[in-house]
Amino acid sequence: MRFYIFLLTVTLFFTACGGNTEAPKNNVNTTKQTNSNVNVTTNGTNTPQPAPPTKVEAPKLNEAQTLAAVVTGYGEALKTKNDAALKKVLSASTIQGWEKEMKSEGKTKLAEYIASSEYVEGKPYEVRNEEVKGDEAVAEIKGGSFGVWEKIKFVKENGEWKMTDESPTFDDVQKNANTAQKIAPK
Repeated sequence: MRFYIFLLTVTLFFTACGGNTEAPKNNVNTTKQTNSNVNVTTNGTNTPQPAPPTKVEAPKLNEAQTLAAVVTGYGEALKTKNDAALKKVLSASTIQGWEKEMKSEGKTKLAEYIASSEYVEGKPYEVRNEEVKGDEAVAEIKGGSFGVWEKIKFVKENGEWKMTDESPTFDDVQKNANTAQKIAPK
């Protein structure tokens, strides 16, 4: 459920920052190439407007060989709703947080509970672009309820890599929101 809330929050944040929604004047909206090789949009006047930004997917840098087995295990555990298999790939703090949330909703099976918001049939989990730094790592995951590549944190516990429910992307969004709240005029 927390991943679902995270995904919804990130989606809403990026949607809210989507750019100019003002309708063009005279209902004329054309895009042309300028001499500087920059696309601009004109709004029926002679004043060029910057073209709306397009989201560019980050390139694939590596196959995430260290963390691929963890992500594959996560997807399989959700698909089969296997609590024991799921607990082998999740960090202790992540399990504890999910169990607390699950019990507050009167649920008893962890894999079934997480699968209800994370697992999507026909959308297997993929992983790429891992960055390992000591006993912590970050990799991009896509699949299941992740429609786009999302950075997820991994930790090493008892010599084995475990997936967390933490995301540096979400942490940055939350930090920026908190900073904006602190400096916003009241």
